[in-house]
Formats: sequence, structure tokens, C-alpha cells
Amino acid sequence: MLKYPLASLMVDAKYTLQLRALYKDNPWLEALPDNLDDKELFYAIQGQLPYDRSECKLSASERQDCVKSLSRVFIPLGKNGEIARKIASAIREGYVNRNPVKNQWLTTLGQIQDCVQTRDAEFTTLGGSNANAYGFCIVGDSGMGKTSAVNHALSLFPQVIIHSKYQERSFPCAQIVWMRLECPHDASVKGLCSQFFMEFDKLTRENTYAKFASGGRATTDQMIPQMALVAERHGLGLLVIDEIQNISEAKSGGAQRMLNFIVQLVNTIGIPVLLVGTPKAIGLLSTDLKTIRRSSGQQGMTHLAPLERHTSDWKSLVKGLWKYQWTAQNTELSDELLDALYSFSKGNIDATVKLIIEAQRLAIRQGRSGQSEIITSDIIRSAANSDNVKLIMYRLSQEREVHFTDADREEKSKLQERLDKGIPHNEKFEKAESISHPQAKRHTEKRSSEENSDFIKKLEGEGLFLTSDDAF
Repeated sequence: MLKYPLASLMVDAKYTLQLRALYKDNPWLEALPDNLDDKELFYAIQGQLPYDRSECKLSASERQDCVKSLSRVFIPLGKNGEIARKIASAIREGYVNRNPVKNQWLTTLGQIQDCVQTRDAEFTTLGGSNANAYGFCIVGDSGMGKTSAVNHALSLFPQVIIHSKYQERSFPCAQIVWMRLECPHDASVKGLCSQFFMEFDKLTRENTYAKFASGGRATTDQMIPQMALVAERHGLGLLVIDEIQNISEAKSGGAQRMLNFIVQLVNTIGIPVLLVGTPKAIGLLSTDLKTIRRSSGQQGMTHLAPLERHTSDWKSLVKGLWKYQWTAQNTELSDELLDALYSFSKGNIDATVKLIIEAQRLAIRQGRSGQSEIITSDIIRSAANSDNVKLIMYRLSQEREVHFTDADREEKSKLQERLDKGIPHNEKFEKAESISHPQAKRHTEKRSSEENSDFIKKLEGEGLFLTSDDAF
């Protein structure tokens, strides 16, 4: 039985005696949800859809609307288990040396308060830190479910835990277990701090944005130590910074200051930070991730690449989606259909979902003319070349192309290029794109598997690239 309901926003603290000596007598750790075994984890993070086969008796127009809800389904794959485990580990390990009932924590809090008074944004007056936080990164191509994977993993933890009494002692505290922010487009630390205070106010109904950010008028040097103080005082367990690829496009100086700030949060303050984004930023992140990893932990980097055709992940994804059918006749999943779906989606999760949705819509539309509503490889082919899906594939293609055309960072682009696995496309779509968009430059150079393998081995040797089995 779960300690707290999944996806809880705010709960009252329930303390669980910890078996690990490292975790004992720490209210922030004891109030966290219990660890789940692999089977429990799978069922906890999956996103199922209420479904009854009797819905196939609805009118054609109603069934076409039903099909759209397929995008709400979340099928946990091997990497999702890895991400959930890493997030849980980061939160727990980050609390080990941040115990609010120990004198050391009060000392650290006082030192951060001194930084606030002196506007010391570099925390130079902070005493020797014993931070044990993890900094790590999740990169993935557009459509591979980075945000969904993180959101479902975070749903295992309530966002806010309200404490009142611990071990017969008064302990009034609103513990912020996790917070998710988006990296500003200019990669400004000030913008990120402003987001932090606004998000904190939404969670606690306080007024820190007006108090500490002065309604947006405070300087960055004022806001950084204030943010650190609020985060430490409320036991922020994990800070998730999404869209980290915005660092690549930051104005001069902004990117480096943002990266330095992230390293400070992890190494000096002890707040675990999860960076999420596309491979576009991997070149800029790699050096700083080494710093974070060597001084703070070994979480490394997880890359969500397009799925391979003959893996259990690909089969699990399609089988999990295939059971939701609103066509008049049920279509059994076959190798032919699996091949057809893969030939157009190239293992991209979002493209696969869109293909199945459009294929069902076309089959239902076909039934209006008296034909059967069985899904065939021909219908999948038609779905792939329909305007709805073609536009999605074109967008994914364009986003990936930008990653390789950043002339200002040519060396980093080469590093990114060797990591990327390829984009969803098909022969018909390539021809159509070259006709309708003749001005668009196409990236046609095929990267060799040996080159990609050497690069992956290099990352693995440095502890920056982590792989996972298909099973949790």
C-alpha cells in the first residue's frame, strides 16, 4: 500500500523508520514515500486510460474523438524505470547531510543568511560544505517522452509535505520535495530565480516573489542567496530545470553563469539538480556535468534515443497502445503491422502514438463507406502521409536539423552529431519535403555506427552515459 496517493500536491507528514543508518533520525528522509520494488514501480508510473470495448458501438464521430485520448496513455519502458530510480536516489542522497534537526544544518542556514546580508552570490563566506547531492542530466530527441518520463517519476513523491511535530518536538515546516522550472530563453540566472519564487509562492501561498525578487526589480546578486536560503529552509529535495537546451542560445556570458549557478546549487548548497533537454545542449553541458559528477555523485547522463525495432521496449510500447481500439472490428497486432509502424516512426514515441491515432481515424472513416474498419499496413502508410502526421514529422526533422547547423559552436555540434541516432522519416515524406520546402537544407550525411560506438564508449568511460536493460 502506498504511503501517499500518487501525484499528491500537498500531504501531512507520515514518518517511516529507516533501516539504513545513514537515513535515520532525519524528518525530511523519514517523511518520503517508501521505496517500491520493480513491479510496484511499473504499475505506479504507468498512465492507463479508462476504456471499455463497448465504446466501439458509439457513432463514428464520437469514436474519432475517443481516439484522440490515446495520447494520454503512458507506457513505462526500461529507461523510465532507470529515471524513476535515479530521481528517488537523488532526492534521498541529497537529504543525507541536510538534516533540519541537527546543529550542522542550523549552522549552514546561518551561513547562507550571512550571504544574503552581504549579497554574496558566489557563497564565498559559506563554510566547508559536506554536500552530498547529485547533479545529473536527461537528454532526448523531440518526441521521446523526456517530460512525461520525469513527470511520472515525480508523481511518486508528493510535491509538498507539511510537518508539525517530529519525535515529540515541535517541527513546523513545509518541505518542498521537488520543483520544476524551465530554463529561460536567455539562460539568465535572474529569470530562473524569479521563476523559483513564483513557483514557491504557488505551492506555499507565501509572497516571496514580492519580498525577495522585489517584483522583478531585484538584482541577480540579491536573488541568488535568497533563493538558496528559501530552498534550504524548506528542504528542497530536487530542482528540475527543463528546456536546458536554451543555454545553447543564451546571450554572451549568460550560459556560463547559468552553468556556474547550477554547479553551486549542487556542490555548495547541496540541492540535487536534474537537467532535462534535447541533445542540442549536450556539448556545453558535458564539461560541467563532469564537475558535478566528480564532486557530487555518479548519476551521469541518460539519453532517450529512438527505440530499436527488435527490442522489448518497442514491442511493449506498441502492444500497450494497441489494446485501445475504437474501430468497429478489432485488429490483432502482427509483425507486419509492427514493421509498418516502425518504418514510418523510426522508433520515435510521439510519432508512433500519432500514427496509431491517425490510422484508427482513417479506419473509422473508411467504415462510413461500408468497408471494414480493420487497420492494415496500407492504412498506416496513408496515416503517415496525412497532413496531421506529416507536419509532426517535419517539425521533428526541423528541430533535429537545427542541432547540426549552429555555426557558432561547430565543435560542440560534432559531438552532438555523434550522439544522435537519427530522426523519424520515410521515403515518401523526404520527397514531399524536398518539393514543398526546396529552400530547406537537409542533413544527409549518414553517421557510421563505429563513430557513434566510439563516442558512447568515451562517455561510458567517463561515467557520463548510462544504459539500462529493457526490464526495470
